[in-house]
Amino acid sequence: MYAFRRGAALESIKRSFPVLSLEEIYGSVTFYLAHEQEIDAYLAAMEAELDSKGKQLNAVARKARPDLFKRLDKSREDAVRGETLSVRLKARSLRAHARSSLACISCRQ
Repeated sequence: MYAFRRGAALESIKRSFPVLSLEEIYGSVTFYLAHEQEIDAYLAAMEAELDSKGKQLNAVARKARPDLFKRLDKSREDAVRGETLSVRLKARSLRAHARSSLACISCRQ
């Protein structure tokens, strides 16, 4: 139902789930539309439960291996800084390329 709720065509959903027939997919969507509020409430509750359990497991893991998570957090921070630097360097390179291209074009005229 997530793909349908995102606006995916039923034929596209079929390609993602080849084990299902198109008839089964249409039937599922028909059932979903007939029970949309109940199904959305159920999915929201399950997502909240999963999120809660994930946070609990993460807290337990962080407590058991604080050294590992400290290194992971530092790596994430470094990656974010590296991406920022990478974007700035790429932009600088593109500006330099654009200037050299413009200079080359003006030389031809």
